[in-house]
Amino acid sequence: MISFLGGDEIAGSKMKTNYINDSIHLNYEKVHNCSHDHEKHDSVKVNSSKFNSHFGGAIYYGNQFDYLNEYACYWTSTSINDGFAIYLFLLAQKSNLLFEKTLKINGMSVRCIKD
Repeated sequence: MISFLGGDEIAGSKMKTNYINDSIHLNYEKVHNCSHDHEKHDSVKVNSSKFNSHFGGAIYYGNQFDYLNEYACYWTSTSINDGFAIYLFLLAQKSNLLFEKTLKINGMSVRCIKD
C-alpha cells in the first residue's frame, strides 16, 4: 500500500484526514516541497487515497493513553518476536509515515485493507 501511494515520504499525507477532530480543521489541501527518490512533488493532495486516517494516538504499557490528535498509530502484520511487533504512525503535521517496533501489549489502531 505504501509503495502504491508513492513511498513513505508522501504516503502519510495521502492517508490522513484533514481534520484532527470535529472542531479542528488542519486545512492541509496539499503538502508542498516534498521530494523522494530524487523526484520532486509540488503538490500532494491530502487524503487522496480515501484512507481517512484520524489521529487516535495509542495506549502504552497497558494503561497510558497518549498522543491523541497528534499521531495515528496502526499495527502492521509484521511480528518481530513474542514480545514486539512493527507499527506505522502518521504525524498530524508531517507528510511522511514512519515504522517502529513496540511492545505487543501496547494498543494501536487496526485497519483492514482489501487487496
